[in-house]
Amino acid sequence: HILYVTGGTIAVLGLVETHRKNTTDRIKADADIQNYQASQAHQAKTLAEQARHFTETIEKEREKIKADKDKNEQDHIRQVHAERRSRYTTAIEQLSSDKASIRLGGVYTLVGLVDEWLADDKTIPNIEERRKEGQVIINNLCAYIRSPFLLAERAEQLDKPYAKDLQKNFGGDIEKFNEDKQYFAQEKAALEEERQVRQSIIKEIREHLSKNYSESSSWSDFDYDFSHAHFFYPVNFINSYFGTSIVNFSGAKFTERADFSEAKFTQANFSRATF
Repeated sequence: HILYVTGGTIAVLGLVETHRKNTTDRIKADADIQNYQASQAHQAKTLAEQARHFTETIEKEREKIKADKDKNEQDHIRQVHAERRSRYTTAIEQLSSDKASIRLGGVYTLVGLVDEWLADDKTIPNIEERRKEGQVIINNLCAYIRSPFLLAERAEQLDKPYAKDLQKNFGGDIEKFNEDKQYFAQEKAALEEERQVRQSIIKEIREHLSKNYSESSSWSDFDYDFSHAHFFYPVNFINSYFGTSIVNFSGAKFTERADFSEAKFTQANFSRATF
C-alpha cells in the first residue's frame, strides 16, 4: 500500500512537472512567436520605410536627370541659335564688302541659314516660328536687290567697248587716255561683278521656289519685296511657284531680259513696273 501510494504520488508529481514544463514551453513558444512576429513587423516596417526612401530617392534622381536633360537641351538650342545668328551677322557684314567674292560668300551663307531654320523642327517645332526666322533673312536678300548701284545707270555705256579717241577726246595725251581707259575697265568689271552677285540671289530664290523642292525647304510661303528695284541684269523666274507669298514688283525697272514663263503667283503687284 505504501509502495502504491508512493508510486501514485510520484506519478502525480511527474504529471504536475510535465504539465508545468509543457506550460512553460508553451509560454516560451508563444513568447518566441510574439517576438518573431514583432521582429517580422519591424522588418516589414523597416523595409517599407527603406522602399519609400528608395522610391523618393529614385524620383528625385529622375527629376534631376530630367531637369539636367531639359537644361542641356535648352543650352544646346541656345547655342545652335546663337551660332546661326552669329553667322547671320557676319554674312550681313559681308554683303557690304567691296570684294564681290566676299559678297557672294555672304549671299550663300544667308541662303544656307534660311534652309537650316526651315528644316530645324527639333529646336523650333512650330513651322510658323521657323518661317519668321527665314523671313528676316529673305528681307535682307530682297533689300540687297532693291539697293541702288550707281554704275547701273551707266550699264548701257559700260556694256559697250571703250569708244573714246586719243586725239579727239584727250588731245593726244596718252597718259590721260590710258588712265581713263583703265578707269572704264574697272567700272565695267565692277558692274559685271555686281550683276553676278545679284543674279546669284535671284537664282537661289528661283531654285527654292521650284516645285522640285520639298515642303520643308520651299520658300514659297515667304514674302518678297522687290519694289523699285533696278534689274540691270537678266531676271529668270521660270517655273517659280510663289504659293501663299506676297510678291511686290511695284515700280521695278527691268532693263534686261525678264522671264516669268510658267511662274505662278497668289498675290503679285507689278504696278508702275517698266520693262
